[in-house]
Amino acid sequence: MKILRIGFIQAKQETDVQWFKPLAFGYLKAYLEKKLDNPPSFEFIKGPVDTNRYDIIVISSTSQDYSEAKRIAADIKRKNKSIITVLGGHHVTYLPSTLSSDFDLGVSGEGEQTFLELVEYFQNNVFNKSSEELKNIKGLAIHKNNEIILTGKRDLIDPLDNIPHPYRQLDDTQYLFTSRGCPYKCVFCSSSAFWNKTRVFSAEYVVDEIEQILKLFPDTSHIPIEDDIFIIDLPRLEKIIDLMEERQLSKRVAFSFAVRANLVTDQLCELFKRFNVRTVCFGAESASDRILEILKKKTTVAQNQAALDILHTHGLTTVCSFIVGVPTETKEEVIATYEFIIKNILERKLGLFSTINILTPMPGTEIWDHAVNQGLVNVSNMEWSRLAGFASYRTSNIISFSEWIKHREKNKSIYLNEDTLAQCKLYEIMNKYEEKIKNIERGIISGKSIIHPESKLAHKYCIGKGLEIGGSAHNPFGLDTINVDITDSMTTRFKKEEINLCGKALLVDIVAPGDAIPLPGASQDFVISSHVLEHFTNPIKALIEWNRLLKPGGIIFMIIPHKERTSDKKKERTTLQHLIDDYQNETTKSNDDENGHEHVWITEDIVNLLYWMINNLDMKWTIEEVQDTDDKVRNGFTIVIRKHFGIATETPKITIGFGALVNDPYRLDMVLRQSELEGDIFFIKEPTSATLGLNKLLDLIQGNGFGIAALVHQDMFFQNGWIETVKSQLVQLPDNWVVAGIIGKDKDGTMCGRLHDMRMPLLFNSDHAFPVRVSCFDECVIFVNLKSGFRFDEQLDGFDLYGTLAVLQAEEMGGSAWIIDAFAEHYCMRKFPWKPGDDFKRRVEWLSQRFPNAEQINSTAFGLYGFLRENLNPEVNSQGKEEVLCLQEVAG
Repeated sequence: MKILRIGFIQAKQETDVQWFKPLAFGYLKAYLEKKLDNPPSFEFIKGPVDTNRYDIIVISSTSQDYSEAKRIAADIKRKNKSIITVLGGHHVTYLPSTLSSDFDLGVSGEGEQTFLELVEYFQNNVFNKSSEELKNIKGLAIHKNNEIILTGKRDLIDPLDNIPHPYRQLDDTQYLFTSRGCPYKCVFCSSSAFWNKTRVFSAEYVVDEIEQILKLFPDTSHIPIEDDIFIIDLPRLEKIIDLMEERQLSKRVAFSFAVRANLVTDQLCELFKRFNVRTVCFGAESASDRILEILKKKTTVAQNQAALDILHTHGLTTVCSFIVGVPTETKEEVIATYEFIIKNILERKLGLFSTINILTPMPGTEIWDHAVNQGLVNVSNMEWSRLAGFASYRTSNIISFSEWIKHREKNKSIYLNEDTLAQCKLYEIMNKYEEKIKNIERGIISGKSIIHPESKLAHKYCIGKGLEIGGSAHNPFGLDTINVDITDSMTTRFKKEEINLCGKALLVDIVAPGDAIPLPGASQDFVISSHVLEHFTNPIKALIEWNRLLKPGGIIFMIIPHKERTSDKKKERTTLQHLIDDYQNETTKSNDDENGHEHVWITEDIVNLLYWMINNLDMKWTIEEVQDTDDKVRNGFTIVIRKHFGIATETPKITIGFGALVNDPYRLDMVLRQSELEGDIFFIKEPTSATLGLNKLLDLIQGNGFGIAALVHQDMFFQNGWIETVKSQLVQLPDNWVVAGIIGKDKDGTMCGRLHDMRMPLLFNSDHAFPVRVSCFDECVIFVNLKSGFRFDEQLDGFDLYGTLAVLQAEEMGGSAWIIDAFAEHYCMRKFPWKPGDDFKRRVEWLSQRFPNAEQINSTAFGLYGFLRENLNPEVNSQGKEEVLCLQEVAG
């Protein structure tokens, strides 16, 4: 049976409505893993990748993105015709006859069971795309003799609780669905056509999923519920709230979801308060009852207004969507809709940034059928991008109304009301009122104090008195700081923005450049900044200056905007070499960016910069913590650096039990700077040396009288099932102990920076092509109760251990330093990033002569021993054992 490698792509365009990563992928992955003994490797593909690594690629697409989906499929087939391409999603469900020849198959409607049977087929039939057996799988669209053959309608999964909770990852926006389908049949919405009928997950299923999200991702503070109408089943809603309160979850997270105007009551709003609801939304659509009837909304303008009144009375923020461009809609009706919006914004009943969309016919809707019958669209030669640009620019990546109109004109977007109100006239009305609404919203914002919450992480590290570089009143830290800024003028763009957001600006205590501050060295407990470093033409110079100001043990705390979460999204990342050149050339020239951003980064860029400074500029730093999504504004990342303490000769030495296998000079440097090496270094030569070495370390820690050992691993992979053997020990730990964590890099390079509780079912953050299924932790923490007698199963081989940093630390005392050296070259799935030079070869030759009978000593160990020998000058003593080296005690 073939173990398949499958990739999932969501077809989308840059101008699409802002979207979350589709949970369709998570549901499919979880369903396969539940139903199959040997599930495939199933990966979400974010960007350009080598598609040849996959056997099957699934592309999910709506109709407005179908041209992009076809382009992707054609490119895949051009590179490798043997890859199976499968189209899923809304478009193929409504219009299977349009399935392009670049797709081998289409999956229609609810996909879990159909996709499961398709995977089982390909696992057993070696990629026979023409087999008659495929016709036995319901829900497929198949090419046959230049025709599209439909295999029949798939029965819906019932009950929905048979579907496991979806697979989730740390870098995802956490949201959920509690139902599928909508009982209403508005002429512009395709949901009822896609799902056929309305089904709900049980209250227990929903609350279990919420609880799982909060345990896996404890920083989650808001969960959007993306149902068409969440409140459709009132008894279920009440049960969900009761269960949330029983489990003490209600106050831990806020929710937002869609309601329906005619269902809003005072009783319902009281339930919302218990559920910790902050925001609701609904489709008001129009301020004309005639238009609402055409749209088959089954609501009235009066009901819309009553809903806004009730929600406002209960203190709930409400956002509405509206539609213009409905056939026969008059100029007066469009204006009435805008006046309705303005009135309710001014009365604070309608929240900011409600959207006005232009009606566009979408496949699966009644209005699509109308457009086809009227000859406005022709499926046989349709340019599908004409359906894009229907949604307001406010919910897309387009930054202004005028740009949105240009986009619609470029795509020749379909407009249905030309006979009554010409599209150019509609644009004029919309532009006039959009400007009015924006001005009103600006006034509301400027009169309303918008202040970002304080950072818990900052309060953890920034103790004492310090400097804040470029502080602002709307982004306070609540620390004991002096504010440093390049000017104390209140008329700069940034100060005006600060005043608009919270009504005041933070006073500047010291006027000076942030990289030349007139204060004595070693005078500050910490230096903190938020969205500042990117404004320096020479950030290395700034970091050196901040380091100068720190006392030994002081903290540099930085929140830096993340390229993918800000207006910098389309800009190129600043390379490390660029920063080095700026520093070496003493660059001062600005790039004149409109936001003042001289540089654009993601998390790993700054981590790499800091390690370069540590290794090349001899910065005495330890990276204390990396938070990939900051806990303040949440559009950046946080990095915390600690300046090393000076080591006095009279300071007693603290010994730390730890072990390491390192071939990465950055990571080795981190080990040496964070800990003081002493004790024995063991070169272990067997394939099972990872588990064998870990057990020896556990013995060592327990032998020193300690009951708990904490193991931290980077890139640690074991055969599936090994972690189950420690769970019985983990449950004995107190509830407030962190039992496991994913704190390193995800497979795409994203710094995770979050912990994962191993008491919960494991959702691993990456997939790898190993001969057997493996449990994967990319930097995990395991606490072992040593008194229980637990040890690892030494029959289990370790995988991909070449970068492992295994740190065992028991109450900050006791233990020795070990090098656990497995067959790194044998297991490594990736190339070594480091190539040996002449010095390395001399070390290898020396060690080979010193230990002529050693069966295998990994090159990593040679490099590490050479580093230690040169930098720590250890005495070498084999003590009668060829594989043991003894290091003398060293300080520093």
